[in-house]
Amino acid sequence: MYKLAQGFPLTPEEQSAADTVNRYLDQFLAADKVVIAFPLWNFTAPAPLITYVSYLAQAGKTFKYTATGPVGLVGDKKVALLSARGGVYSSEPMSFVESAIRPVKALFGLLGAQTQEVIIEGHNQFQDRTADIIADGLKETATLAASF
Repeated sequence: MYKLAQGFPLTPEEQSAADTVNRYLDQFLAADKVVIAFPLWNFTAPAPLITYVSYLAQAGKTFKYTATGPVGLVGDKKVALLSARGGVYSSEPMSFVESAIRPVKALFGLLGAQTQEVIIEGHNQFQDRTADIIADGLKETATLAASF
């Protein structure tokens, strides 16, 4: 993307990759609202989601650098992040290893998006409460959807 932004010629392979990135970026920019649902896999978000959000982080298109730091350019775009994780990662001792919701939310914050989140957690850790944990999370998701 650097070569493209600087006006350097691209190889056919580079042009194809840039076209893919820009197709996802254009789709994101055209949307008024975005909903992303993802699990916590081995303490992080799935690799395809990391790739997707990397496509979106383009200086000059979704954020810009200023003397006082980066500024988001996507306006008031709403992004809902729905995440599930079998254990409890919102409190100690596991909160320090949670690397799914925090970096994804931070990226959308960099872009200037307004993020909301629902996290369903503990349904594998507390199997005697699995159904209740999931039901409560789905109710919270429905509440978010009603005001989104």
